[in-house]
This record gives sequence, C-alpha cells and structure tokens, in this order.
Amino acid sequence: ANIKSEVIDDVQASMIIPFFTELSIEKADALAKGFFGIYIDERTSQQTRSNINNLAPELWKIISEEVKSDFGIRYATFLANGDNQTKNEAKRFLEVVGGMSYLPDTVKTPIIKMSLENLMMAHNSFNNFYNEPSFARQLRAVVGDHGTIPSQMNFQYVKVIVSVFLTNGSGEAWAANPIYTELIKNFDAKQSFIALTSFMDESIRSKLQFPLCQKKFTEMIGYIESNVTSQGVLDLLVEIRSKVKSLHVISNKDKLSDKIRFFQNNYLK
Repeated sequence: ANIKSEVIDDVQASMIIPFFTELSIEKADALAKGFFGIYIDERTSQQTRSNINNLAPELWKIISEEVKSDFGIRYATFLANGDNQTKNEAKRFLEVVGGMSYLPDTVKTPIIKMSLENLMMAHNSFNNFYNEPSFARQLRAVVGDHGTIPSQMNFQYVKVIVSVFLTNGSGEAWAANPIYTELIKNFDAKQSFIALTSFMDESIRSKLQFPLCQKKFTEMIGYIESNVTSQGVLDLLVEIRSKVKSLHVISNKDKLSDKIRFFQNNYLK
C-alpha cells in the first residue's frame, strides 16, 4: 500500500531492503509479482514507479528463476499483442532490475543484433573511447550473467566482441575492456572456437598487423583456453598462439587454413 501512497527515497529504501532477506522465496516471488503488476498498470503514477525503482533491483536478487523468466515471457506476450504502453513499462521494469537477459530468444535476438550494430558503430566512430562503454554495458545487460545468446547469432556476436576487444590498434577503451573480457570468458566451446579462428575473417585479420591487436589476441586466447573441450581444438589453439604475429599475412592455401576449414566443417555442426 505504501508503494502507491508514500514517497520512498534512497534513505527509506535502504531501511526497507534488509527485510527482503528475511522473506521466504514464495513471499519474495509474490512481492516481485506485485511490483511488476503495479509497474505495468497504465494508471500507476511516476512516483510509484520511482518507489519501485528504488526497491525492485535488490528484491530481484532473491526471487526464483521461474518468476524472472515469467516476467520476460510476459513482456514478449505484450509485444506480440501490440500492448505498447504495457510493453514499454514492462521493458523499463526489466531494465531497472537487470532482467533483460530473461527475454525469450525470439524477442532477444533483434535486441542483441541492434546492440551489436550500435557497438560496432561506436567502435568505428571518431570518439570510440568515449562512446563504446555505454553500448558495451547495453549489450552486457541483454546477454546476462551467463552469456547465453541465441545460437543463430553466434558468429555475429563473437566477431563483434573479438573485434572491439582487439581495439583499433592505437589504444584501448579502458571503461569497456572489462565488459569485453567478461563476455569472452563466458564464451561456450563453440563460441570459443569461432573466436580462436576469427582471424579467417578479413576484418579481424587486418587488425592483427598492429602490435597492440596481436597482444590482445594472445590475451583473448588465454581467456578462452579453459572453455575448449576438444583436444584437437586445443592443439589448434597452441599452434595459432605460436603464430599470432604472422596471422595477418596467412593465405587461404596455408596448412593452418586447411586445418581450420576441416574443424569448421566438423566441429561447428
């Protein structure tokens, strides 16, 4: 009741939040559902939504995965039904609590695609050191803690992450780099293979003429090594790591290129 009738500022919120940890999972789920229902109601005032903004992120940490997924599904339902007002408020709620990664794949795919395109645009812009971090955080929010993305986006996702992580050859976007590192460490086995062999793409290979990009590629290999489960790919990793300084001039007829194509035809199926 107080959510609707009172102003809950940061100080009051800090006094309420500790009591969340005393709630059973059932009561926490019920409270979260109540917050969500109020938030998406078109009759709800902005002050009430601000109150929820101050409380919901901490409550989100203790509710069940089932309820988190249900909120994502409900957003997708609003989207499919054309309920624009409700959809917009549901999206804001998920953004506030850090729950965008719980959207169903059909909804998440275009959002990830747009986030990747925005990130690459920022990376290639004049002020990339300043612009990249906000777009990197946006992508991180959609991908989530586990780094799970729709499988059909693996190639575009990995290529963009590797490209921005390698830098433009002249300097790093320091505020964005920890995000790229986290996303790379969360690559699964297939994504790690795509990253390892990403220099087969001309845009990645051309970056590897620069010493900084070579250094970053070697660093990336170190991050993904523990994610590789195939002994054959591990052997390939060792060979690629030993040739990082010459990868930018590798030809399609090179034995390493032939080996990579063999793995691509068999490992990625």
